[in-house]
Amino acid sequence: MKNVFDEMPERDVVAMTVLILSYFENGLIEKACDTFNLVNAKDTVCWTSMIDGLVRNGEMNKALEYFRGMQREGVRANEFTFVCVLSACAQLEALELGKWIHSYMEKYDIVINHFVGSALINMYSRYGIIEETERVFQGMKEREISTYNSMIVGFALNGKGVEAVETF
Repeated sequence: MKNVFDEMPERDVVAMTVLILSYFENGLIEKACDTFNLVNAKDTVCWTSMIDGLVRNGEMNKALEYFRGMQREGVRANEFTFVCVLSACAQLEALELGKWIHSYMEKYDIVINHFVGSALINMYSRYGIIEETERVFQGMKEREISTYNSMIVGFALNGKGVEAVETF
């Protein structure tokens, strides 16, 4: 695949992002990182693809480093970025960063859709902060099956069997 990209007269951010994603799909983390560094004008999709690829390959600390880099560069995160970063926070036990991301979303009126809501619920449930889990759930305008599943699992993991059944 790289040969095709090598022959391209102009490599734009879209083409480079596709190459980065293909490297991650094949577990080639270093090549993905090297390719990312070659991208001149990184947009939200490129940054998020990088963060997501690192999370999917178990590189949580590195994913958070890239998120911080994204913030330093002034690139605005989207809901997909937040889901990736919240997943990394939950797995790394980085609750304070997860809380900061949640407050950032509230401060900038970022809608907590079912993707982001489920990620927040999973993170707070993992830390046993059921009150915050319920607040997120109740504050969501739209809920889908994944959101309900996250809430039910969160209750169950925290010894709240009755609440889990009631949510079902």
